[in-house]
Amino acid sequence: MEVYKQSAKILTKNLSDAEVCKHLERVARVCYKSEDKITDVSAAPMIIKLLKAQHFSIFEHTTVSISLTTNRAIANELVRHRLASYAQESTRWIKYDNIDIVIDEFYFTEAQIDMLRIAAKFAEQAYKSLIDMGCRQQFARDILPLCTKTDIIVTANLRSWFHILNTRLSAPSHPYIQCLSELILEELEGALPTIFGNEYWKECK
Repeated sequence: MEVYKQSAKILTKNLSDAEVCKHLERVARVCYKSEDKITDVSAAPMIIKLLKAQHFSIFEHTTVSISLTTNRAIANELVRHRLASYAQESTRWIKYDNIDIVIDEFYFTEAQIDMLRIAAKFAEQAYKSLIDMGCRQQFARDILPLCTKTDIIVTANLRSWFHILNTRLSAPSHPYIQCLSELILEELEGALPTIFGNEYWKECK
């Protein structure tokens, strides 16, 4: 059993800030019939203008796929966002040799961490015993704890990412999913700074 930290990584290939902005500008200018105003430097100002005006529907025209590592409990919360597509590691079809977990040690005392590890190790041993007894993994998985590590890919358009981040970065959200959302935002800011490097997208609810 290994203990992992949450992580996020953009999967979309060749995600260029300049190209995404140009594409979204081209889409947006159809609304205003101002295609003739497109220049080599007009895209970024147009994107900022759209965000300020809360013309968020334009941002539905670009999607980004992000690979996430988290635990089953947080993944269960994440997939409640309907306007996204998900591909997740299947506990039904995968037979685990080891049950890895994702916990954030910041939120636990040392004694609590020891108890979590003991409980997870017991679940791992029980899972293996069930498999050895002839139980199929799709039924043996019932013993797996919510802290079991899972990999999940989320694909959503930019407006949906606005909504997911606004929802999950807020104080009422579980601290784990807040941390995961911060990692997602770091990835998006790095790849698309014109869009995610300012505050205007946070007006999208």
